[in-house]
Amino acid sequence: GGGVYCSGSSPTLTSCTISENSAYSYGGGVYCSDSSPTLTNCTISANSAIYGGGVYCRSGSAPTLTNCTISGNSASQFGGGVLSERSSSTLTNCIVWGNTSESVCGTLSHCLTDRDPLFVHNGVFDFTRFVTVEILGREYSLPDFIVVPPDYRLQPGSPAIDAGTSEGAPTTDIEGNGRPCGAGVDIGAYESGDCPAPTAHFKRGDANASNGLDIADAVFILSYLFAKGTAPACLDAADANDDGRLDIADAIKILGYLFAQAGPLPEPFEACDIDPTIDALDCIDFVPCRR
Repeated sequence: GGGVYCSGSSPTLTSCTISENSAYSYGGGVYCSDSSPTLTNCTISANSAIYGGGVYCRSGSAPTLTNCTISGNSASQFGGGVLSERSSSTLTNCIVWGNTSESVCGTLSHCLTDRDPLFVHNGVFDFTRFVTVEILGREYSLPDFIVVPPDYRLQPGSPAIDAGTSEGAPTTDIEGNGRPCGAGVDIGAYESGDCPAPTAHFKRGDANASNGLDIADAVFILSYLFAKGTAPACLDAADANDDGRLDIADAIKILGYLFAQAGPLPEPFEACDIDPTIDALDCIDFVPCRR
């Protein structure tokens, strides 16, 4: 694992750049073993290994990559882009293109793998180039693969523009711009256009906006659904399971957290933030998170 090594773990990486790393054997950019990392809005480029230049997964791993750009990686044997061995990868809205050798394994949804995505600049790489640096009196040979830096933003006319799915997509891109920005979600880490990010902050599960999470929130949701009670001012806060719908399952999710040790609610939880996923629900106002 040249850049990121995961073993028996499930880290979350968001809006990250994993670049110019080298592994002697497996996983120049990301290596997974018995792991299920989640990568969103990440670029993985200019990494090198014998197997799996960009991402290498093995032994029951199940990584999830959403709106990631995997390009310009090199594997001298197999899997320049994404290589899965005895594992299952799920890629949604991802660009996997321009890797050597070109390959991608896993379950793909709305991904671009067979056409030029028309990046602003593909970058120029030399995977034989290393630089010697001295650290605490010792010399180390480090990758110096980037000759000309890539620019993975999309040019007008790119087949990746408006070609993604909104299901599970983040509401911002790697630079914090609003997503979608146009007729649909773009594929890859960058959203074309200049749209502001969502600004409504809230706390998941706090349906009655009391600045706390307790049984009253579950009762508030059930009253709204079945007894013509007051509608939540922030529907996103009441969407406790973050499935884009407001129904009895949200009340059950809250009760499970409070009384059955069912684990935390999806983000934003306990701290004010924007909704990380696109859905049809709105948040008009959430008093505890007013700025």
